[in-house]
This record gives sequence, C-alpha cells and structure tokens, in this order.
Amino acid sequence: MGYYLAIPILIIAAALESSVLPYVRLYSGQPSIVLLLVLCWGLHAPLEEALFWAFVGGIFQDLLSITPLGTSTIALVLVLFGVEVIRKQVYRVSIITLMGMILTGTVLHEIIVFIVLALIGAPRDLAEVLPYVLMPEIFYNLILMLPIYVILRFIQRRIHKPELSV
Repeated sequence: MGYYLAIPILIIAAALESSVLPYVRLYSGQPSIVLLLVLCWGLHAPLEEALFWAFVGGIFQDLLSITPLGTSTIALVLVLFGVEVIRKQVYRVSIITLMGMILTGTVLHEIIVFIVLALIGAPRDLAEVLPYVLMPEIFYNLILMLPIYVILRFIQRRIHKPELSV
C-alpha cells in the first residue's frame, strides 16, 4: 500500500516545493518537503519501499526544478542507505535520532546537488550556499520534521497492520 501512496503524496510535495515554498524562503533556503517525506517514511518502511519513495520523489523533484533529472534521486537514495545503516543499529527511533537523520540528510542532499551543478557547469559559490541556502533549509527541515513524521507514522500504522494468525 505504501507504493500506491507514494505517487500522489510526492507529486503534491514536489509541486508545493516548486510553486508555494519559494514564497516562504529565508534568504535562499526553503524546506525540502520531499526529503522529509522520504526520510520519515524510510525510518519504518522496508528498504525496497523506501527506495521506491526516494526514486519517485527524486524524479518529481527534478522534473519541477532546474537540476538535471536524477540528481535528487541519487541524493535521496544515498541518504536512505545511510538511514538504513542507522536504523539497523538503533532499537527505537527517538527525536534525537530523527533530528540527526534530518540534519545529515539535508547536508548530504545539498552537497550532492552542489556537486552535480558544478559538474554540469552551473557552479554556485560555496560561501553563499552554506549560510544562505543550507542553514535556512536545515532550520526549516528541523521545524517541519516532527509534524511530517507524526502524520506519516500514523499512516504507516494504518496500512501496515500486523496479520493475525489463526
């Protein structure tokens, strides 16, 4: 069921990210809703399902932005593998674990996008990216992580009900 939910949820998130969220920017940074959705879903979903979310979310995010197709997908997939490593090492996901994953995921995502844009000849100044893009994005993502996590966890508990054995 998580596969079917990914497409409409991520289409809406990518559309919001490219149309509405640029109007609530702090400097040049804005929240990355697709990244938050993928990370929060991937914390409690099987890896295959989480990778599907990352692939779909990355494609929709790139289709509605100036980055080359596949940039966000690569970033989201790499972030999810990091989440999988951490998830296997912790017993329960706490707020500190979630904050660390969001922080690390945001930084990794922005670094990958920065590198890809530099490789295609559209470099951005690193001295401007850190304070004006990355820091506000981290700020927004840390604020929005808890509501998104709670909503997605509620949905996951409803669709992944344990089967009763007779």
